[in-house]
Order: sequence, then C-alpha cells, then structure tokens
Amino acid sequence: MSKDKVFRLSDSSSLLLNFLRGLAAQAVVIGHGISYFGVSDKLPNIQNSAVVIFFILSGIVIPYSTFNKLAKSPHHSFASYFLDRFSRIYTGFVPALFFVLCVDVLSKFLFGAGYAYSDSLNTHTFLGNLLMFQDHPLQGLIRGVLSLKIFSPLYFLMPITSFGSARPFWTVAIEWWIYLLFGWVVLRKDNRNGRPFIFLFILFILLIVPVFNWLNGRGNGLSMMWFMGLLVYIFLSRFAIDLSKLEFLFLVTLFLFCSFAWLFNSSNNNVYNPAFAGSLALILYLALSSLQSNGIVIPRALESTIVFNADISYMLYLVHYTLLDILYVWRGAGGWTSVLMGFFLSNLVAVVMYFAFDRHHKKIGNWLKHSFKVVG
Repeated sequence: MSKDKVFRLSDSSSLLLNFLRGLAAQAVVIGHGISYFGVSDKLPNIQNSAVVIFFILSGIVIPYSTFNKLAKSPHHSFASYFLDRFSRIYTGFVPALFFVLCVDVLSKFLFGAGYAYSDSLNTHTFLGNLLMFQDHPLQGLIRGVLSLKIFSPLYFLMPITSFGSARPFWTVAIEWWIYLLFGWVVLRKDNRNGRPFIFLFILFILLIVPVFNWLNGRGNGLSMMWFMGLLVYIFLSRFAIDLSKLEFLFLVTLFLFCSFAWLFNSSNNNVYNPAFAGSLALILYLALSSLQSNGIVIPRALESTIVFNADISYMLYLVHYTLLDILYVWRGAGGWTSVLMGFFLSNLVAVVMYFAFDRHHKKIGNWLKHSFKVVG
C-alpha cells in the first residue's frame, strides 16, 4: 500500500477518540466510587459500560496504528509490533504493580482485618500478573494437575487473579492477549507460509484467552467487543458515509436511546452484552464517519485538556481502585464526599505516575528496538 492510500483519521476524529478514552477512564473512577461508597444502587453500572467503550476504542486504534505502520514501512514486523505493545502496556503497568504492592502492604499494616485482599497479595500472584496470567482460562486445568498428590505442594500457586486490591487488572490481561493475537495474525505471514507449524502452534497459544472471552469469561464477551471496534475501523477506512446533519442526529439519537434503554434496564452483569456494545459501535462509526468529512473547531485549551485527560487515562485506570479501597477502609461508606475524594486523589496520583513513567513508553520502545536490533 502506498503512502498516499493510507487511511488517516481526521484531527476531529482523533480528538473524539481521545475524548471518549479520557471520559471512559473518569467514568470508571466515578462508577467504582459510587459502588464502593454505597452512594446508590439504582444508578446504571457506568464503570462496566466504560470498559466496553475501552475495548471498542482499542479495536479501532490498534488496527489503525498497525496498518498505517505496515503501509509506511515494509520492515514493520511482529517483533517491532510486540515491542511497541510491550512498552505501551508495561511502562505503566510495572510501576502500577509496585504502587499497588506498597499501598496494599500499608493498608494491611494500618487496618489489619479491614484489608480484604490478603489472598491475592502474594509473590506468585504478583508474578502471575506480571506475565498477564490473571484469570487465565487454563487455570482450571492447571489447578487439576497441581491437585494431584505428586504436585500438591505447588497447589498454592493457583488461582491467580488480579493482584491485591487492583481489581481492574483482569481487563489488562485480556487486552494484552488480544494485542498479541492480532499482531501475530497480521504480521507473521512468513511463518504462515514458510514455517506453518510454528505459526499455528503460537497461534493456538495466543487464541486461548481471546476465544474464551468471546462469549464467556469475566466481562462476558470483551473479545467480541474488541472485534466490533475492528469492524468500525474496517468500515470507516473503506465505507465511510457522509450523512446530512438531520440523518446523523436521527440515527445517533436512535442508537443512543437503544443503548441507554439497555443500560438502565440491565443488571450489573448484563452490561457486557453484544446488543449494548453493538449500539455503541454503530454510534461511534456514524460519529467518526461524519467527522472524517465535517471537522469541528474547538478552543485550543479545551483540545489540550481532552488530549491530556486521554494521556493519563491508562494510569488512572490502573491505580484508582487501590486508592478507593484504602480510602474506603479508612473512612467507611462516606457517601459523595468519599467519592469526590477518591476521584481527585486518583487523578492526582495518575498525573504524577504519568509524568514519572507512562509518558516515556515511546522512548522505552525505541530503546528496546535498538537493543534487540529490531527494525520498523
């Protein structure tokens, strides 16, 4: 594909994606705060709804980035892709793991029995999270093997779930395995043709988590929702439609009504649903199609705020639950005052950790490529 045929998101489309990413992260914090501090049991589960948005957005952005790099550079390989994804995920994830370790140890020391995650505050769970093995579907099989008498001393190694109080870490593992699967399928054509056994063996390993999470697993279909984002990207890059303002407003209003009707009439577990996610994906497709040909102009300060909020969203997602937990153990239910305290504290810590660690992921990725002599 030549450079002039590469699909590019307009500035307005990119800004919308950044806005939604940042908004979803803040919604997760507020939703978990409402749940944690017992403000209301009648509000919709906005934190799970935001996770659905995260996966749809990821399904758009990762293919967009990958295919653009592939079109611009014939040297873009799976090794290059892997190091890009590795640096993007782990530059923030490793510091977040140690942050959770420190806060949880402090919480357990100060509050004793008030700390509720002692079973997952241990070395093997820490290492399991580092390897993105939390809630892996093969754990049932492994536990069965370890329960045999000859292996029984190792049974304590299972199960591995999210480390300590960092309950949202399970979604990061699902995302990681989807990334690897997508990159392997798209970028390892040489192994498919020249060494099919290696290609198929690794493909099988990488398929386990995404396939299990297609209609099952925690989140009941997050892989499918990521795929919906991929479909949005495919249709947007090939069949973007230019609607009139009236047509756009009518269709978006219709799908928004369907989405919110489902959201307000669903139990917590049913928010992760193809109908709800599909409505959101269609709305996003229509909005991005419109913005590809009809840009919007907003003040520069507001644009910078939107981009910065998106930049800190990953660290905010990783650390907020741990901060809400220690705040809850300290204050109790607390109502809206605790929700707001948790919100501001989470954002403050996320900003600090973003500047200290996460914003350097591209430098770390380039350093890794240089160190391993990977081109692309």
